[in-house]
Amino acid sequence: MKNTIIALALASGLFAVSNEANAATYTLSGSGGQVDYYGTGFHIGASAVLDSSLDTFASATFSVKGLVDQGNGYEGYTNGFFLCLYDDGVKIYTSPGLIASHFLQDLTFTADTIHLAEMNSALVLMPSGHTAKIGILAESVGFAGWELHAASTSFRADLTTAIPEPSACALGAVAALGLLVRRRKAQLV
Repeated sequence: MKNTIIALALASGLFAVSNEANAATYTLSGSGGQVDYYGTGFHIGASAVLDSSLDTFASATFSVKGLVDQGNGYEGYTNGFFLCLYDDGVKIYTSPGLIASHFLQDLTFTADTIHLAEMNSALVLMPSGHTAKIGILAESVGFAGWELHAASTSFRADLTTAIPEPSACALGAVAALGLLVRRRKAQLV
């Protein structure tokens, strides 16, 4: 009878711990006014710090209004704006870019399931204790007289944080206690 009770407590505790019933959702956003980049390099615009590296991206979007390249236009895949994740200042994810041309453009990137999975994987691979940041990165190709301009930039990311129910935590504690009792009993025999 005692073994049955221990087994039931263990099974229900493990099931409850794996079942996270609640999730808190929060939104990160940022925006910037007119930006003008001259010369080559990476320029970090609007950014925000994530609450936890254990969060999960549910959606992500960024927009650039009035984007124009005052040089040749379409210099490969680098002359434009990108949504990036940073781990203590190091890029760990970069979205496909909103690439500048000669013509004034309003562009928006919305992460699909593949990009969201890549963003979430980047967070999971971060070492514990590091700070994750999301932001807009401008990468300009620098040739004399060529410039990268935008009237405004903005981003929005919706994230969720899993919160286990208190009853799940209690059942998990009962399951751990059951394991200890079972181990102790096995050592005595």
